[in-house]
Amino acid sequence: MKNLLWIVCFRFNSGKMKRILGISILLCLVLTALLFSLCAANPEIAPNIPPIVNVDNMQTNAKISSINGQLWAKVDIDYKTYTIHGFGDSYLAQKKYSYTGDNSSYIKVQVVSNRLEAHYPYPLNAENLTVNVNNQTLQWQIDNKGFCHIFDSNLQEINWTIEPVPEDFVVHVHYEQPLQNTSVGSQYLGEYALVFPLIPRYGSTYPPYPLYSWLSYGTTTASFTIGVDNYANEVKVYSIDGGGGGLTEMSYSGNINSTIAMQIPNANVRSIPYGVVIIANSLTESILPTSVPEFSWLVNVSLLLSLFSVAAILKHRKTIKLKQQEET
Repeated sequence: MKNLLWIVCFRFNSGKMKRILGISILLCLVLTALLFSLCAANPEIAPNIPPIVNVDNMQTNAKISSINGQLWAKVDIDYKTYTIHGFGDSYLAQKKYSYTGDNSSYIKVQVVSNRLEAHYPYPLNAENLTVNVNNQTLQWQIDNKGFCHIFDSNLQEINWTIEPVPEDFVVHVHYEQPLQNTSVGSQYLGEYALVFPLIPRYGSTYPPYPLYSWLSYGTTTASFTIGVDNYANEVKVYSIDGGGGGLTEMSYSGNINSTIAMQIPNANVRSIPYGVVIIANSLTESILPTSVPEFSWLVNVSLLLSLFSVAAILKHRKTIKLKQQEET
C-alpha cells in the first residue's frame, strides 16, 4: 500500500513538473521575442559594434601602356587609414531617429571586437590583384553576396579580413586591367573608360553591423596621378555621383600627352563622390617619333650610298674581267 501511494505521487509530481517546465520554456521564448522587438523598435538600446576607421588620404597612381597591341592600365592605390574607435573603446553615438541634438539624443556604444571585414569593388577583367596591409599580403576572396553598379559597369566585389585592427595602417591595392570601350549609351562621352570606385566598405558579421564607407567618418583627400604618354588626344575626368550613374565633369592639371593629376578634397564626408571615371578618345600609340622627317632623310641617304657602293663593286669586277680577257 505504501509503495502504491509513492508511485501515484511520483507520477503526479512528474506530470506537474513537465507542465511547469513547458510553461517556463514558453515564457522564456515570449520574453526573448519581446526583447528582440524592443531592441528593433527602440533606438535607445545600443548595439555592440566593430572598430570604426577612416581613410584620410587616398593616393592613386596609374600608368597606361601598350602590351601586345592592347592598352593596359597598371593601378596602385594606397589608403592611409586611422582607427577612430578601437577594440575596448566606448563612446556616445547619436540615436538613429533622433535629431534634437541634446544629451537624450545619444546612447553609449561599445567596441566589442578587433576584427574588420573589407568589401572592395574591382573591375571584372582585373589581373594580378594583390592586397597589402602595412606591407603584409592578405588573402582575398570573391564576395558572392552582391556587386557594385557604377558608371556603365557592374563591378564584382572581393573581401578580406583585418584582424587585429591596427591603430594606424595603410591598405595597398594593386591590379592591372585592359582598357575597355564605353558602352553604346556612353560612347558620346568618349571611346575608352577607366573607372576608380570610391566606395569600398567595412563591416562585420560578428557582431553583425551594417557596412560603412572607408571615407565616411572624417575629412578625406583623394589624389589621382595618371600617366597617359602619347596614348590619347583627348581626356576628360568625371566624378560619379550617388547611385553610380550621374556624372559631373572635373578639372585636372598636367598634359594629356604625359601625366594628368587631380585632387578631391572632402571636408564634408557626405559630398564624397561614388567614384571617378577617366574618359579618353583615340587611345592609340604613336608609332613614329617626332623626328620622322630627319629619320627618313637618313634612311634615304644610307640607301643611296649602298646603291653607289654596289654599282662601284660591279663596275670594278667588270673592269677586271675585261682586262683578263685582253691578256689572254
